[in-house]
Amino acid sequence: MISNEVEEIKNRLDIIEVIGGYIKLIKAGRNYKALCPFHQEKTPSFIVSPEKQIWHCFGCGRGGDIFTFVMEIEHLDFYETLKILARRAGIELKKENPQKKSQRQKFLSISEIATKFFETQLWKSNSGRKILNYLKKRGLDNETIKKWRIGWIPDDWQSLSNFLAQKYSIEDLIQVGLSIAKKNNPNEVYDRFRSRIIFPIFDLNNQPIAFSGRIFGKDESQAKYINTPETILYQKSYQLMGLNFANRVIREKNFCILVEGNLDVILSHQSGHENTVAPCGTGFTSEQAKIISRYTNNLAIAFDSDEAGQNATVRTIGLTLKQKFNVSVVQICKKDPADLILENPELWNKSVKNRTPAIDFYFQKIIKNQPETILEKKKIIEKILPLIQTITDPIEKDEWIKRLSQETDIRENIIHQELDRMKKKANIYYPTTQEFNHSNNKPPEKKIFKNRLEERLLLLLFWGNENKLDIYSKIEKIKEEYFFNSLNLKIFQIIKKFYNQDIKSIINQTPSELSPYLSQIVFDVDKIKNYSVKLFDQEFEDIIARLEEKFIKKKIIFLSQELAQLEKYQSLNNNSPNEEMKLKRIKLSELILQQKQIQEKIFNQKYE
Repeated sequence: MISNEVEEIKNRLDIIEVIGGYIKLIKAGRNYKALCPFHQEKTPSFIVSPEKQIWHCFGCGRGGDIFTFVMEIEHLDFYETLKILARRAGIELKKENPQKKSQRQKFLSISEIATKFFETQLWKSNSGRKILNYLKKRGLDNETIKKWRIGWIPDDWQSLSNFLAQKYSIEDLIQVGLSIAKKNNPNEVYDRFRSRIIFPIFDLNNQPIAFSGRIFGKDESQAKYINTPETILYQKSYQLMGLNFANRVIREKNFCILVEGNLDVILSHQSGHENTVAPCGTGFTSEQAKIISRYTNNLAIAFDSDEAGQNATVRTIGLTLKQKFNVSVVQICKKDPADLILENPELWNKSVKNRTPAIDFYFQKIIKNQPETILEKKKIIEKILPLIQTITDPIEKDEWIKRLSQETDIRENIIHQELDRMKKKANIYYPTTQEFNHSNNKPPEKKIFKNRLEERLLLLLFWGNENKLDIYSKIEKIKEEYFFNSLNLKIFQIIKKFYNQDIKSIINQTPSELSPYLSQIVFDVDKIKNYSVKLFDQEFEDIIARLEEKFIKKKIIFLSQELAQLEKYQSLNNNSPNEEMKLKRIKLSELILQQKQIQEKIFNQKYE
């Protein structure tokens, strides 16, 4: 099994040697530090723990184990990284499950054959001539059409399915997303793409894994674009169109252009901006942002100029600032980049060169007119502060606060106060050793907020583990339904499973996709290294009570809503309360009493 091989690799390789092969590490107490290779900084915030075999950058927030580091720095996927580290550790990998491997290879073969079918229809069929003329009118030259392997499928219900069915089963064609089963006869299929220009979507090895089809012909009432559904080859939230051609250029230029459409990205490449990518059939996602961040943290957004495109730009600014990108906006005078490049490629070049800083664009969109009344100013502040709150770079955040102060004529210190108020609602507070050692020897629990209690609980369990306490007795008190965050729940399940092993062993048995989240929690154990067992017990009991109270509160809200619906139905029909309503009211009363008792317990713990 791969999980066993990963654990063995982690046990054999030393993280200091692996990371030290890429960057210069300096000893700093028990740990090592370095300038982060993933973002620009002058003071080292990249920390590596040889004891726990993890790394974390407190500047950009990245972190994890040896696998995540090599994946990030080499721009590799997990399986490529697994092969590299296995060779380094002298471990022979077991062969991939033949059935799964053969299915993946089979689907890649189907996609390749389908791509050639589409290309043949474009270049050699009678109907394809019209499509070629259309593509050339849109500004594409023959070299670009061939490079991107653009194709065509006529208005025929089964031409592709019949062609592929000579070699592959109907089930294969459905699973790869090229055919759809008929409702009245599941044993028969029809083509997903009909009368459409086909744009293949490639993986980083230039293999077609999915398709995007633009309608062309008499029936343009259908959806303008349709895409391959998600398959074992293609997950749209993790895929960027054009990245197979753009990744090297993005890294060289240290700059990426993000556009919306297929023609936008293709024409941008043709015009010389080969550092351009686009999301695939979805709004831009945080997963796609993380992929771009492997190559650069400089991003220019060049979405369509219509209202939908501008709204998407505002949303993407917030998403990418949160991930520490330097964001700008390419403002265009035409509907989309493709139209602008077709009409005036030089103007497109100038627009990219003279792109607008995100802060200027954002304020232009939010503030249409100079606010005059207090209400108008409050509305602007309420709209912009949530975005400012997500900005992690202190200099960037300061610039936004200054700008907001200037635009609303509200003093900066007032805006800072409002930000602090918002922060208190959203953030957990990690107390310092000095604060733990205050006079009455109690944790400053008033600063621990409900919606981040889960992470604090995990932190305490790791502290207890490191200090060789009996944490199983604590784990037994924790119900899985207390976790509303799925990542926190997964980490808790790992701690529960391996509670009697040390932190390093737990980390080694943690899937690599969880290690960035785990590294932050584990490194924070050092922040409470002088915590006493008494304080540990006090805070643990307090957090359990608060999580239980939060869980019961959710149940009360849900049951109250159910009762309200039942009472509304009863009132409309002039019915007397039935047995179900009576039981729900009893249950609600019990929950409210239970909640009150827990709240009293929390209050008493605070003043014991």
